[in-house]
Formats: sequence, C-alpha cells, structure tokens
Amino acid sequence: MEINTKSEDEFIIYEDVDQGILVALKKAERLLVKKYWKSKGTGDESMTVNGFVLVHDEEQESLKIDFSSKHIFQISSLSKFK
Repeated sequence: MEINTKSEDEFIIYEDVDQGILVALKKAERLLVKKYWKSKGTGDESMTVNGFVLVHDEEQESLKIDFSSKHIFQISSLSKFK
C-alpha cells in the first residue's frame, strides 16, 4: 500500500553553520534559499527564512522536527545537509 503525502508538507534539511544546528525548511522557504545562492550569495545578507529546529528524540533515538515553535534563520549561514 502506497502512502500519499502532500508535496507542500515536504521538508528539506539544512545546517545552520553559525549555530551548529540542523534546520527543516518547507518547500517555499527552500526556494528563497535557492534564489539567494543562485545569485552566488550576493543578495541581501539579512535575508531570512522561517524553519524548524531538529531535536534529539531520546525515546526513538533519532532526530525529529520540533514543530512547537518556528525560528528565523539567515540564509547566508545555511548550507544543505548531506
């Protein structure tokens, strides 16, 4: 049985290199990051996106997205997590 998900609910993981944390960004926010880096980082340094922090879930021994609060991140400090 196939699981159907809405494409707008997809998240991409980035690393905030200044803070040393992993961040989940929605598709719309990801497009702003792509646009910024496509301009070779010459865009406005204060450009920000909203995202969610990944936290350690001790019960499952894994990372999960903390949806309890949105955070604001500077695009210049984000790099795609590999």
